[in-house]
Amino acid sequence: MSTSDRAVPARLTVSVTETGLNRHMNKRTATGGRPSKGQRKALMSRVAVPVGEKIEEQAAAAGYQYVGDYIASILAREAGMPELAPVQADRTRLELPIPAA
Repeated sequence: MSTSDRAVPARLTVSVTETGLNRHMNKRTATGGRPSKGQRKALMSRVAVPVGEKIEEQAAAAGYQYVGDYIASILAREAGMPELAPVQADRTRLELPIPAA
């Protein structure tokens, strides 16, 4: 049997509006969560494993939830712009436990 003799299934296209599925897909609006940190420039660097581990330890000791925020705060201070350093997480606010589904 050659490839031209094989039956090719027809392509099926289903519109979400035709199935009525979109009636349950309301547009999401921002109702809470963390406020935006504003415009950011992504920088990337790779460091030796011992350096990375030490930075992670220092970030945790300083109360940062994210190592990237700790690194950004160091860079902001070194650049002479400490007012642009990310703010540490509020330690008085606890994360609510959300059970896995």
